[in-house]
Amino acid sequence: MLTPNSVKSILASHTAGWCERRFDDGRACLWLKVLEVRSKALTEHSYGILRSGEWVAEFADRLRVMPIAHYVPFFPLLELSHELAVNELKQGVVQVNLPLVVYTTFPFDSILESALRHGGYWEECGRAWLDSGYPINGAIADAVPDHPFVQRWNMNRFRSVYLIDPATSE
Repeated sequence: MLTPNSVKSILASHTAGWCERRFDDGRACLWLKVLEVRSKALTEHSYGILRSGEWVAEFADRLRVMPIAHYVPFFPLLELSHELAVNELKQGVVQVNLPLVVYTTFPFDSILESALRHGGYWEECGRAWLDSGYPINGAIADAVPDHPFVQRWNMNRFRSVYLIDPATSE
């Protein structure tokens, strides 16, 4: 697993393809487009990585990027299967000549957690990821405690914490 410093080091040594983008507050940053996805609404969504190592979405004007840790623009990825989203991301990382391991820094958990808390259509897309086997963590469990896989995960965790043998418990 990469540390933030090792990601920054990898990105600092990568010289091709960087574009200048701005945040809404006017600050400039260097951005590398890694992935483009067409949503079911037929709109294009571009995602990339900043030189600092954070993943961000690009505004439609192709001049600005979203604030760091703003996950709503990533929700269209949830319209893809988890497997397809990961494979598309891997392909994008390879196409921009970054080491493949960089894809492991993509914030899938944070995007999914945010969508599950958002509700509506995006929550349903996130639940579909869980239904297909996306691994559960504590924040996901807190977001959708009624999901059957979350309930099973919580029970297994409870048994593990309290050393309860599932074969002998009621």
